[in-house]
Amino acid sequence: MMSKAYEGEWVLSSIIADRASTCGDDIAVITDAESLTYGELGDQSARIAAALRELGVAPDDRIATMLDSNPRHLAAWFASAWAGAIEVPINTEYKGTFLEHVLTESGAKVLVCEERFVERLLSITAPDLEHVVIVGSPDVEAPAGVSVHSFADALAEDPVDPVPRSERDLLYVLYTSGTTGPSKGVIHCNRSALWTARVWSHLFEVTEEDTGYTFLPLYHVTARAALTTPMVL
Repeated sequence: MMSKAYEGEWVLSSIIADRASTCGDDIAVITDAESLTYGELGDQSARIAAALRELGVAPDDRIATMLDSNPRHLAAWFASAWAGAIEVPINTEYKGTFLEHVLTESGAKVLVCEERFVERLLSITAPDLEHVVIVGSPDVEAPAGVSVHSFADALAEDPVDPVPRSERDLLYVLYTSGTTGPSKGVIHCNRSALWTARVWSHLFEVTEEDTGYTFLPLYHVTARAALTTPMVL
């Protein structure tokens, strides 16, 4: 039976909220080190969204993520949708001109990243970047004019309700590999991202009894559209 999340405006934040409400005790993600239920994932998304709001993030602002493939990446991805922002997932191998191009062209004002990636910001220019939220110790050097915040502190914020969004509102911008020139931003609204995932779910004949495994990084479209999102659906 189709869940209520398929009815009306079909957006990622409403689906995450639905899963947290209807199957909150079920496991959402498992890694070698940890696991999260749908309830915990929804709660973290709401708390990080609150932290983003405190940083001045408004609907349609760009939030870049440069994270390992772990539950924190999922929480940041879903929190961006929860806040009504547009996520820009960045290849974790990027540095120098590659990283500068994505941050500058996307206009990201916040970057959520692993501690070890922060030093890469010191050698580039990202004029729109105002805040860095770090998974790890926030005691790092950041570019002049960029404030540093802790991901752990973001998780301690009081949760907020998701920002109302429509299917045609942008959800994330995925940058291509750049084999023929600078990486190009490919925009996905809620409708395109979720219907692509629904097609994959149909092709794989996914049911609620299945568990999906991804060996691809979560900044990659296949990990998102063919695996992670179909499992959530």
